[in-house]
Amino acid sequence: NYLKTINLNNYDNKKHVFLITLDSIDKEEYEMMWENFEGGLPYEMDVMYKIEGEEVWLHESYTPLKNEFNEFDRILVLVVNITDSKKSQEGIKEKTQILEKNYSKMKNIQDELETKEAELTSTVEAIGFSTFIAEYALDGTILDINDAYLKVYRRQKRLMIGKNIKDYLTIENEEFDSFWKKIVEGSIEKNIHEVKMGEKNVWLSEIYAPILDKNNKPSKILAIAFDITDNKEHQIILKKLSDELEIINRELEKLSVVARETSNAVTILDPYGNIEWINEGFTKMFGYTLDELMKMGNNVLQISTYKDIEKIIKTCRENAQSYNYESFITNKDGEKIWSQTNINPIINEKREVRKIVAVDTDITKIKKAEKEIILAKQRAEESDKLKTAFLQNMSHEIRTPLNGVIGFSKLLEDETLQREEIKEYTSI
Repeated sequence: NYLKTINLNNYDNKKHVFLITLDSIDKEEYEMMWENFEGGLPYEMDVMYKIEGEEVWLHESYTPLKNEFNEFDRILVLVVNITDSKKSQEGIKEKTQILEKNYSKMKNIQDELETKEAELTSTVEAIGFSTFIAEYALDGTILDINDAYLKVYRRQKRLMIGKNIKDYLTIENEEFDSFWKKIVEGSIEKNIHEVKMGEKNVWLSEIYAPILDKNNKPSKILAIAFDITDNKEHQIILKKLSDELEIINRELEKLSVVARETSNAVTILDPYGNIEWINEGFTKMFGYTLDELMKMGNNVLQISTYKDIEKIIKTCRENAQSYNYESFITNKDGEKIWSQTNINPIINEKREVRKIVAVDTDITKIKKAEKEIILAKQRAEESDKLKTAFLQNMSHEIRTPLNGVIGFSKLLEDETLQREEIKEYTSI
C-alpha cells in the first residue's frame, strides 16, 4: 500500500525506499528527525508527494525498534494518506480567508455607512438651522413652516399657520397672482424676497415647486429658501465701488487728455505709490518710458531720489493731503534738471484716496534766472556800497573848506573890523 501510494510499485530495491521519500523533506527537518532516531525517539511529519502531477499528502510516523541486544537497528514507519483531510483543511482555510476578507469589507462598509449617517445627520441638522422650508396649499395658505422662517418673520408658528403667503411677500398683488399661477400649473419658480427683521433687512432666495399627487397633478407647494443677505450686501458694495471707479475713470480720462497735451510730466499712482500711467511729457523730461519704469521697480518709493517721498505718499494716502516740493534730478541722459513736483490725491465721496496724481514741472530755467537775479542783486548792492562811500568822501572833502569860508564870511560881517583886518581875512 505504501509503495502504491507513492507510485513505487515497480521499484525492486525496497531497502532504498526510505531514501527516496526523504527527497520530499528539507535538510533541517531531516537532521531533527535523525536526532530523534538516534535517541530512540519517534518522529511524525506530514509529507507532500507529486504523483503523476497531483499532490498526495501522507502523515508519516517513524518509530525506532530494538533488536535482541537492546539496540535500535530498525525503524517502523506507519503512513496514512491525509490528502482529502489536507484538501478539506485548505478549503476551510481558503473559505476562512474569504470570510475574513468579506468581514473586512463588511466592516469597512459599515464604518462608511456610519460616517455617511453622521454626515447626513449633520446636514439635516444644518438644513434645519440654515435652510428655510415651508409648505403651502394651492391657494397660498401656509400649511407648515420651519423654525428658520419663523425666526426671520419673528412670528410664532401657530400665528402663521393658516395665513396666506401673499401677506408676507414684498411683491404687488397682480405680480404675485401671475407668479403663483405658474407654480400651481406645475412650474418651478424662483423669487428674491426681502424681509425686514428689526433694524436689519434679510434677503432670501426662494424656490417654489409644486408637489404632485398620484395623478401627477399639483396638490401642494413646497418652498425652500436660502439666506443671501451677505451676497446682496456684497453686490451693493461692489455696485458702489463700480460706480466710484467709473467716476474716477472718467476723471482720469479727462486728466489724461489734458496730460497728453501738456509739456509737464504727469504720473498716475495707486495709493501706495505704484506707477499706473505716465504721459509723453514724463518721457521727454526724464527720458524713461513706462516699460523701463516697470523694470526699475514700478514704485515711486523705489525710483524717486527725494528723501521724504515715502512720508509724503503715506501722508497723502492717509490724510488726503497735497504736497509740493522741489528736487534736483539727473535724467536718463545724465542731464541735471530742477523739478517742481505737485502731489495731489484723487478721493471718493468717503474721502478715501483712490489715486495719486504727480505733476512735475521743469524749473531749471527759473532756477538759473533766480541765480542770475541773486548775482545781479549782489552786484547792485556792491555798486551801491561803492557809491555811498564815494559820496561820503566827496562830502567830507567839500565840507571842510566850505566851513572855513563860511567862518571867515561871518567875520567879515563884523562892522568893527579895520580895513587892514578885512584885507588880511580876505587874503586868507
